[in-house]
Amino acid sequence: SGWIALGVSKNRQMVDTDVTLGFIDANNELQIRDGYNTGYSPPVTDSDQSQLTNTRGSRVDGVTTVEFSRACRSTDSSDFSMTDSDNYLIFGTGPVFNGLFISYHSIRPTITTETVMFDCGSSRKRRQAPVPVAETAGTPIHPMDCSDLVIGTARNDVFRMYDAYTRDRSTPFPDSVYGGEDNLIAAVGRETPTGFTEFKFRRRLDTMSAFDHPLVNGRQYFIYAHGQEQNNYHFRLRTGIHVPTASDRQFYKDDELKYHGFTRNRGSRVVDLTKSKTAMPDLPGFSYGCEEGNANRCMYKVTWVVDTLLKVVNFTLSTTAVDSWIGLGVSKNKFMPSTDVILAWIDATGQTVITDRFASGYFPPQLDMDQSQIMDARGGSVGGLSTFQFSRPCSSSDQSDFSLSDKDNYLAYPMGSLTPDKSFFTKHTLPPSFSDETITFDCTATATGKPEYANTAEPEPEHTAEPEPEHTAEPEPEHTAEPEPEHT
Repeated sequence: SGWIALGVSKNRQMVDTDVTLGFIDANNELQIRDGYNTGYSPPVTDSDQSQLTNTRGSRVDGVTTVEFSRACRSTDSSDFSMTDSDNYLIFGTGPVFNGLFISYHSIRPTITTETVMFDCGSSRKRRQAPVPVAETAGTPIHPMDCSDLVIGTARNDVFRMYDAYTRDRSTPFPDSVYGGEDNLIAAVGRETPTGFTEFKFRRRLDTMSAFDHPLVNGRQYFIYAHGQEQNNYHFRLRTGIHVPTASDRQFYKDDELKYHGFTRNRGSRVVDLTKSKTAMPDLPGFSYGCEEGNANRCMYKVTWVVDTLLKVVNFTLSTTAVDSWIGLGVSKNKFMPSTDVILAWIDATGQTVITDRFASGYFPPQLDMDQSQIMDARGGSVGGLSTFQFSRPCSSSDQSDFSLSDKDNYLAYPMGSLTPDKSFFTKHTLPPSFSDETITFDCTATATGKPEYANTAEPEPEHTAEPEPEHTAEPEPEHTAEPEPEHT
């Protein structure tokens, strides 16, 4: 028996797909789940399964049938609305192991060539957007008035991120305070070991909320800001914390939502999110055994991109070999002993395995005790091509790793077969190739400390600076308490 699935996608790709998957288990009972594909791996089951109703299924004469109902507009933020006009449908199927565990699709999923919209006979209308309140009404609108915001704070790997709105220059509140809702579909954030705070989030282009501005085609105005660091304040005028009688000289505490300061900690850009990116040159890397006319399908291929902001190198490994592992080594002498190695494969359950190891001799590389230097690891197999991606710091904190920024590194390109149960790797099928010359990953090139934007930004408008209050004391904003968002 096998599983069958229906996906809803915005981009005709497996990544970022809303999936409903069902199968008949070993007890002849229906197993159906509502999930979301964040990558080339099994869907993550939604915490809210209430959107699937009237579920039933059977397996008769070798034919599996799964039936279910779903609301045209789901209340689960992990689901796409069936009434959206930009939905593609994906049809997939694959095997089930031991009547319980799903594996990768047995054939490449079929995707509709055109968008499919389910007309549920309803007409949604956008609510009227709020207008500035009395303190700004009647005066020229300020760049911060009526702003749709996403706000985040992080401590190490713990973070909070929420959908917010500000009616004027007072402290922004979560949308729920004004009667809206948090429309972030997914979010992640952290403080990096290199001293940066970074966030990623996902939101629909148009949430139909009065407190979310739609992301439209063409040029759009964006503002950004970050909080002030203690004892590193930026004001145009003297404030209350500068006077000798200040009651709290640590008014601006870590991770508290307060005034961002003047000029240095804020800015704006006019960006066209739909504008095509400039064609990228071929990425540096190495490959062999590529199919004729298709440089992306090779027996072995590795490419990399150096992120000078985060001080990491992002690697992509791929292979067309079946039931095989693929690796990348860093060596000082072009021999297997004393080689820092990363190995990757897909096990019997369809899960991606990426490990950091060290080869101290002519025997299987031993697993490093510290696996934290392999970051953002993911992988999958589609159409006979297995692809793995991961990041690694330019300078690792693990003594078993070589620094990628060293100038005496050679790269090794090994691969080989897996054991029959795909739980472990065997000896490489051929002696690994090594780079002819040393390869240095320059993590300092163009490192300005500022992010590099994929889209071309236009000059900042003339009136974007937020003037300092004329008074010299810095009173607390009208709303200084930062309420917890509904979805933390």
